[in-house]
This record gives sequence, C-alpha cells and structure tokens, in this order.
Amino acid sequence: MTQKVNESPYASKIWLKSYDDHVKPELDFTIKSIDQAFKETTRKYPDNLCYDFQGTCATYQEAEKKVNSFANFLVENGIKKGDTVAINLPNTPQYIIALFGTFYACCASTGINFLLSAKEVIYQLKDSEAKVIVTMDSFYEEKVREAVASGETDVEIVVTTNVADLIDLDPKMKEQLINIGKIPFGKVEPVDGIKYFTFNDIIQRVVSKTLSHNYKPSTCCKQPS
Repeated sequence: MTQKVNESPYASKIWLKSYDDHVKPELDFTIKSIDQAFKETTRKYPDNLCYDFQGTCATYQEAEKKVNSFANFLVENGIKKGDTVAINLPNTPQYIIALFGTFYACCASTGINFLLSAKEVIYQLKDSEAKVIVTMDSFYEEKVREAVASGETDVEIVVTTNVADLIDLDPKMKEQLINIGKIPFGKVEPVDGIKYFTFNDIIQRVVSKTLSHNYKPSTCCKQPS
C-alpha cells in the first residue's frame, strides 16, 4: 500500500499503544507565564531556598523583594510593556533578580554572552532593540562601554554590578580581594546621554509592591516582523 505523500507517518500516533494504562495520551497543564510561576512558587513556598551563591542564600520571599525592586525601577524609569532588557551577566543572583524583575514589569529579556566582542554586543543590542543593559563592571569596561558609546544601539539605561555585590563579605575583605585580583573589577566611565545606576542601589530601595497587570504572556514579548 502506498502512503499518501502529504500524510505524516506520525499522524496516527502509533506510540500510544505502548503507553501504560495510567499514562494519558495528552498532557493536561495550565499555560502560564514564567513570572506567574515564580509568584505562585513564592506564595506556596516563601521560606524555601531560592538560591545559594557562594554561601549567600535567599528564600523565595527574600528574592522576590529584590525582584519587585528591579521591576519597579524599570517602570519608574520609563521602560514600558514589551521593551527589551539585555542581561550581560554570569550565573549570579543578579541574573535571577534582573530576569524575573524584567518579567514582572512585563518586559522581554535577551541574554548577552559575556564572551562576545564589542561588535557582537552592538549587533545583539540593535537586533533586540534593548532599552536597558545590566552588566558586570568588568564587562562594561572591557566591551560594553564601547558598544553603548557607538551610538548604534537604543540603550537608554545601563545598570552595573560586581560579582561580589550580593555575597556576604566584609567590605574591607572585598576591597582586598579586588586589589589582589581575586574579584574582577572594572571602572565604569559614563557615556553622555545614557542613565547609569548600580544594581545595589536599585535593590536596596526595598519595594514590597508587586506590579500587577492583566496582560497575556504573549503580549509582553516582541512579535517577529
């Protein structure tokens, strides 16, 4: 028997006959956005561990306070629904906070690899139309400043942080580790016409208010043209 050209061999789902009786043929789940999932997790498990970074820990409730601070910061500085926030960070608590803070503000996020060259950073910032970039001070000095100074991007706000900002370290010990090169550190020289903020200043302004909106997840993202 000849199979029809346009008929998919998977249309009959032949694998279903191998399922155990208790396995459903179709998944039953609720579609929700990532920020909704994080909010629900925080409500259900407020005192559970959210992250542990170099011995510095935060519960979901503690982490969400920082997330709210970042989200409100974006809105207060004119970042609107659907705008893009570029995150140029390694695996640190700052990444978690910036990412979910971006989603709480109903904005889109683009992750920028810290191994990219300045020209590649420019390309991704242009392509994503990012209005904000969150970056390490060392990355800023090495490549990001050149990218935002090029005048080829839409970046309006730069947020800088240091890898040790959210680590429980004595300030004097942190300074010593920076001086001997154990903690990367970069000089942040501003570019005219761009607003600058430090990550610590943003999250230390504790905001308990959680932004609420009725947007569907799909409306918070840029649609391909």
